[in-house]
Amino acid sequence: QSGFETYVHGQGTLIEPGERDPGGIDDGVRDILADLRREATLAESAHLAALVQRHVAGALGPVGDRGIKRAPFDVLYESRVPSVLVEVGFIDHAEEGPRMVDPDVQRIIARAIALALVEFGSRREAKRIIFAAHP
Repeated sequence: QSGFETYVHGQGTLIEPGERDPGGIDDGVRDILADLRREATLAESAHLAALVQRHVAGALGPVGDRGIKRAPFDVLYESRVPSVLVEVGFIDHAEEGPRMVDPDVQRIIARAIALALVEFGSRREAKRIIFAAHP
């Protein structure tokens, strides 16, 4: 395998088994509110993932583009802010592995991800200004 991909958190159920404390309605309401927060964050994460994937593809070329995927990675699960996990290559691939340890390639990848973050932040700030001006 070779290439790069970006992950956002994905899950198939509204509330994961074992996530909810046994008890009254307050626990259920708290769980539903937590899930709604995660879903709102997921939409923004998906947008961030698209920007990251586009910028990395622009830097490395579209041939290795493995797309955007959903996976239940723990590192993304409880995030309260837009979050992605970027896999930029396969270190065990005969051709790609040596490129992954090249400092120049690392800088190119880091710059692409940084540009995606800047673009994402600029768009979020623009939305915030628009919504603040038009309540």
